[in-house]
Amino acid sequence: MYRKIMFTLGAMASLIVPSGAEALSGVEKEVLLSKIESLENAVIERNMKSQRSAISTFKSAMHSDAATFRLYLDCLEKIALEEQKKKGEDVREKTRKLREDTSDAFKRALRHQLYWLVYSMEAAQDEDRRQHSAQQLVTCLVNILDDANKLDAKNTINGGVLQQSPYGSVFAKAYQIGHLKPEDWPSNPMDFDGLYKGLIVQDLIERGDYDGARQQWTIRLNAERRLIDAYADDPDSKKYGDSSVALDRYLTKRVPALRWQNETALYAAGDVRQASLELFDILENYPEHPQYLSWVQWFKDRLAGVEETAE
Repeated sequence: MYRKIMFTLGAMASLIVPSGAEALSGVEKEVLLSKIESLENAVIERNMKSQRSAISTFKSAMHSDAATFRLYLDCLEKIALEEQKKKGEDVREKTRKLREDTSDAFKRALRHQLYWLVYSMEAAQDEDRRQHSAQQLVTCLVNILDDANKLDAKNTINGGVLQQSPYGSVFAKAYQIGHLKPEDWPSNPMDFDGLYKGLIVQDLIERGDYDGARQQWTIRLNAERRLIDAYADDPDSKKYGDSSVALDRYLTKRVPALRWQNETALYAAGDVRQASLELFDILENYPEHPQYLSWVQWFKDRLAGVEETAE
């Protein structure tokens, strides 16, 4: 009890301003706020300038795999020499080996990563460009899927270049723009949820374009299907395995779960009638799904007027 009383008294004492201390005057607060805003604006301007310079350099290297790879090597050398303080001779030897040993698939993956990074940086520069940049990311994803066989599974679905954040890439580190990622942005070029659920579909739902949201979600489903078609039966693919098994699992488990996720979001947004019809269709056609009973309970609760967060 004594220790508790002493702790309470000590905590209260810490709230008392020492007798010799002075509070800031109103004028002093205004001066400090003005100076802080000046410092803030200077940092914002410096960041914008850094971004503009990086975007210009990156765009000039996006026209070919070879140009992207040259920039990649330049960035590696810059990091090694300036930040890691390594010997120039050792750095040049490592660069020589990379030129000889790097696969065409890795070079192509780097180029897609650079595209993704540039579009993201443009969104960070201008909030009004977010949706335009998001559509550019969709184009980037389509290009990745078109190149799936050239890229191979190591660079796409097995934790390689395109599953890593471009803001943690060699390009971003060399130009020190890793901290300038847009808020609420997809984490990497293969982040389907971040791209479609977080950006594309969410924007359409907010604008009341529910049919458009469904169409984009279907495009997302087809994109995942294309990965299965490209990498199932691939010995380097640890994710899918046998193509027939992977496709069946996708169609009977993944598709209904993603459809349910999207329709509950549309239901919550106000498209109650159409979403209800779509949800009932899922229940009719996938009675063996592992989440079936929880889906039924969710639907019954909504129809009975029980308000909960959509799952």
